Amino acid sequence: MVNFEGGKRSNATHQSSTDPDSRLMCKGNGQPAKPSHGGYVLTGNRNGLCVDILVTESTQAEYYAAHSMLTRARRRRIHPKTLTTDKGYHVQDFVAHLRDQ
Repeated sequence: MVNFEGGKRSNATHQSSTDPDSRLMCKGNGQPAKPSHGGYVLTGNRNGLCVDILVTESTQAEYYAAHSMLTRARRRRIHPKTLTTDKGYHVQDFVAHLRDQ
C-alpha cells in the first residue's frame, strides 16, 4: 500500500483494476483525472447517420482518430463532400491531409 494523498496522479502510479488499458484523463481544467478511453463517431452531415466508430486511448489526439476514420471511410468508397469539426481538429497536419483528399 502506498499513500498518494496530495501527490499527482499519473499513468505510472495509477491503473484501473477493472480495465488496465484505460488511461488517466481529465475533461477540463480543475476536473479530476479518471481512467477512461476516447470515443469518436463519424457521422454524415446531411442525415446524421453513423458512418464509423472508433475507441482509442484517452491520451490520443482527436485528429488522429478522425484521420483514421476518414481513411477507413475512403477505403469503403464513402467520400464526404463536407466536414465539420471543432477547433480541436485545427492542426496543420490534419488540415493538410484533408486538403490532399
